[in-house]
Amino acid sequence: MVYLCHILFLSLLTTIKCVILSGSSDSFARFPKWAQTFENQLSFEFRTKSSAALLLYTDDGGVQGNFYTLTIVDGKLQLDFRLGDSNQDVLMERPVHSIRVEQVRVDDGKWHKFVLFQAWENVKIQLDSTVLFKILTQRSFVFGNLRTNSDVFVGGIPNDVHQFGKMSSPLRRHTKRFAGAIKNLVYRLYPQGVSSPQLISSRGTRLTDDDYCALESPNSGRCFSTNDGASCDCSFTDFNGRICEKPKTGQALSFFGHEWIGYDVTNHTSSLIQNRFENISIHFRTAHPNGLLFVAGDKSSYVQLILERGVLIAASKLFGTEKRIIRMFNKKNQPSRFDDDQWHEVILYRDVELLQNMILIFDLCCMKLIVDGQMDEVKQFSGDTEWLGNSFSYVGGALPYRSYIPGFTQPFRGCMKKIRYEADAQLLDIIELADQGFGQSIIRTGGDLSFSCESGRLSPAPDVLSFNSGTVSVAMPKWNSPSGGSLGFQFRTGESDSLLLFHGLRKPLNQTHSDFLAFEIIDGHLFMVLNLGSGTVRLQATSQRVDDPRVWHSVQLERLGRSGSVMVDNLRTDFSTPGVSANLHLDDPIFIGGIPNEYEAPATVWSAQLKKGFIGCIKNVRINGINAQISKYFNEQSDNSSKEEISLGCPSLSGSDYCVTDPCQNGGICRNGHTSFHCDCAKTHFEGPRCNDDPAVYSFARRHGDAPRIRLPQQKLSQAEDVEIKFRTEDLKAVLIDTGAFNATDRFRLSLDHGRLELKITIDGNRQSFGWGEGLNDNQWHTVRVQRRGEKLRLFVDGKWENHYILPNGKIDLHIDELNVAEPLQPYEGESEESISNDDFDGDIIKATFNEIDLLEEVRLRQKDRTSSEERSEGQRLKHRKVKSTTVWFDTNEGHLAFSLYRNTTQNGIKLALKFRTLSKKSLIFIIWNEKIIDSELISLQLINGQLRLTRISGNQLSTSTIKGKKWNDLKWHTLHLSELLSGGLKVSIENKSAEIDGTLPAFRFSGKLFLGGLPSGIPWPTGITPTEGFRGCMAALKFGNELLDLWSDAESGVQVEKGCRVIFEITIIYA
Repeated sequence: MVYLCHILFLSLLTTIKCVILSGSSDSFARFPKWAQTFENQLSFEFRTKSSAALLLYTDDGGVQGNFYTLTIVDGKLQLDFRLGDSNQDVLMERPVHSIRVEQVRVDDGKWHKFVLFQAWENVKIQLDSTVLFKILTQRSFVFGNLRTNSDVFVGGIPNDVHQFGKMSSPLRRHTKRFAGAIKNLVYRLYPQGVSSPQLISSRGTRLTDDDYCALESPNSGRCFSTNDGASCDCSFTDFNGRICEKPKTGQALSFFGHEWIGYDVTNHTSSLIQNRFENISIHFRTAHPNGLLFVAGDKSSYVQLILERGVLIAASKLFGTEKRIIRMFNKKNQPSRFDDDQWHEVILYRDVELLQNMILIFDLCCMKLIVDGQMDEVKQFSGDTEWLGNSFSYVGGALPYRSYIPGFTQPFRGCMKKIRYEADAQLLDIIELADQGFGQSIIRTGGDLSFSCESGRLSPAPDVLSFNSGTVSVAMPKWNSPSGGSLGFQFRTGESDSLLLFHGLRKPLNQTHSDFLAFEIIDGHLFMVLNLGSGTVRLQATSQRVDDPRVWHSVQLERLGRSGSVMVDNLRTDFSTPGVSANLHLDDPIFIGGIPNEYEAPATVWSAQLKKGFIGCIKNVRINGINAQISKYFNEQSDNSSKEEISLGCPSLSGSDYCVTDPCQNGGICRNGHTSFHCDCAKTHFEGPRCNDDPAVYSFARRHGDAPRIRLPQQKLSQAEDVEIKFRTEDLKAVLIDTGAFNATDRFRLSLDHGRLELKITIDGNRQSFGWGEGLNDNQWHTVRVQRRGEKLRLFVDGKWENHYILPNGKIDLHIDELNVAEPLQPYEGESEESISNDDFDGDIIKATFNEIDLLEEVRLRQKDRTSSEERSEGQRLKHRKVKSTTVWFDTNEGHLAFSLYRNTTQNGIKLALKFRTLSKKSLIFIIWNEKIIDSELISLQLINGQLRLTRISGNQLSTSTIKGKKWNDLKWHTLHLSELLSGGLKVSIENKSAEIDGTLPAFRFSGKLFLGGLPSGIPWPTGITPTEGFRGCMAALKFGNELLDLWSDAESGVQVEKGCRVIFEITIIYA
């Protein structure tokens, strides 16, 4: 809540506006933008007892790197600023200017007045009666643009980078907070002019400035006063709580030789911090003799703390001077080394002091090193160095190839805690920042930092797990905090949908009243889903996507009863659960990376319904602040198979472009994955990891009875679906996928209507229809995808995003009892049984899935059973086959079938489909022969050396084409299609290969014969057709035009052909 004290003196008709800030670690006050002109003035009054704090900050939004910062340093007021335009000052670098008022201390609890005036190159500040000037030697003096400038922040800068992201001087975010009162803030506003601004927002403000900190914190915390009394900042202590009374756990970091924490803004002049002193304190433990503990500085100076052969060495280098070092031995140990695997406390202090005698003013630099109470120091003249600069800082290691970072033998291996870096008013808690070094923060981390510490020489495997398949999970103990607690973890992934964590019952009591907690990524955003037994809250915890595989993200959940918050990369989102239940009652374990198959996830956990486990890295899982040691539980639960799907450590980001070699073939689209590449085969009919596998093709015919129907063991409630089907057809209308519910009107039907896709979704009686795509009944392969996430619906065709819709009414619960492919389950309202019978799919399907359920599994089993049945017994057929699906067997190479055909093919074109299997290398499949004209007119298809050859003869003209690259006499079932092209040519396709004959020959017209397998005796081979033996093998599923023909009953004549498909001929040929 915002508290703004107004003291109104009615007799004087004046208003004094005052903001009182507590100085807590998140306190600040936010005011509107400062409208800058060529002459600018800002003034206010303040009082405080803080000797180091941020008073005011504003900048130009990081456009030109301009800013104003007013801080209190050692009780003195200091102004840091940068002005100008780099486009005008092209011949010189615009520096950061600093002015410190040494004459007046402001931490005395008294009111002080400050005035800042800037006009062109003249800058004047006035503190009470003390006035200081500075003249800028640069060409431009602009500050920024009102559109891009930041607001004015008083007392602190929000920790949440999403509230204030791009900063000209980002390290100012880590300045100590102001505790005190500010009043009469006046500057130019737009469009009001010079006036007192209204408060926009604030945190940590107070009603009064009463001091409640008479008693010190019992455990060295920093006390500050709030509206509710005294509170404590427990940073750099081993305790938590309001007055630092609760022991803190899991605050040690493990370094394994590849890890580091730090920042580097050296290439941005405006980000430089100028200070007079630096103070670094570190607790460390190691069993290794060499390593970098800490380094900080800028391009011209640095301070470094390293371990070399077990000896601590502190080094200081200033611009224009020689390096100074201090060596410290462990006098309490023999040998006197610090690599004894014991905790040691190190304090490194460096400052620059301005000294003056009767004649000269000179700068003196002093460096002190204190280790376990032992102290040593070194002093030197600092030449012209008046300030210590800071633009980079690293702990444990550093980024390579930085010339201004001093060299070191190797990174640190061991444990650290209580890492504190203080530079004038800046204060960085490195342990805390290691947990926030993600997203937009300038603080970065490298390697696999782990919030735990083991004694001895550390194992090279850190407490990090890499989930490589998305199909397995790791179980951890339950969250034993029914009324409240904390849970945190860090992750890195490139997947847009995945389940990170699940904590719930094996079998939920029902969908709405069952306790559970889940974290999942949906459409690239992190969601928390929580139910305490009286209703579900689904909370989007991110404003930006978190599926960049290069970036780590940090998640922290805090809950007390029905209320709590989720913080992701410093973005905090509060929540409150519905109903009255306030406890999380669970005895089942916490699962990270996914959910076991025996667990039934609630419908509100969408990633679990989509069967999307986590692929990526997870580390630093902490339950109530305690490291969960996920690697230990993984090792206890893993077997040989799971070790391939989950591995210790996280793959390096370097060289992770797995698509650089173009691994996806046949037009597949490559996408980088976690440890490999992923090929999207939507634009091709090929399947497989590289889109180069010939998939099985399943043919369906209208009224054929082949459509698979899946009945679920129990009704499924769905709020998210991923549906995909890859098909080809010439049907104008056909149902592709249909669902139904026994006790509800809910439906999900995907169909084809005059070459256009149509999706009908009915939820709770409300039907919505959506259409997309054109000309999809062209007998070419097409991939259709439907993605629903609650109310959001996305429609794709052939890998291209087509439309995006929002379902109205807010109803998202779809009930499903059964699913069907290639035919409707039941009529929609207004449809008749007769009308939907014509909606059966007539064509081929390669793939059909619904939330990773393989809808063609039944068809695959049928085909497998049919093959084995045909091999066991002559003429046996599966029960699902009707008469029209008769399979015939050509026992000898003298057999044939003949059909009379009476069609004018110039209107609709030739369409023929047929299944066959054989071992014959050279035989006739079919001939279509026109007997009604003088010249020969025919189409033939033959096996020549196991390859299919298509021949077209018209009079004395002949054209042939062969499908090369594969032999089809492999005793497997194959489906071939013959069709007429728009150009008048012919095309034969078999599974995923095809051959064409161009359209230069006259249009094919006939009323003649179709011969399968061979020619009747007495009919000579046509001129131009290579004579072959008759076909020996099996044929099935003959379709001419849109009519399915029975090979046995519809044939006009047949010789040496029998029903069924025997194995005798196969054995004979194999052993011949």
